[in-house]
Amino acid sequence: MGGQRAYDAGVTTQESLNNALEDLKSRVAAVEKSQADYRSLVEAITAFGNTQQMLADVLRAYGGEVRATADDSNNRIRAIEASTLEIKNLLVKALER
Repeated sequence: MGGQRAYDAGVTTQESLNNALEDLKSRVAAVEKSQADYRSLVEAITAFGNTQQMLADVLRAYGGEVRATADDSNNRIRAIEASTLEIKNLLVKALER
């Protein structure tokens, strides 16, 4: 009987094989979930990057429009200042008479 026990100790049982298989399945599932999470994260980062690029393009265009409006406003103000100065000079000349 002592020899039989030594033999039994080295033999893998169906139950231990099933346990090992279940352990491997759970490990594979964990790795697959981890990879799926990684893929989801990469997709989210890519989508975020694309969104940021679109926003940057819109802001650049808006910044150009704001600059053009500011330049136009400055030109109009200079024209008004020149007209005001001309009117002032005409009034001064008229009052000197």
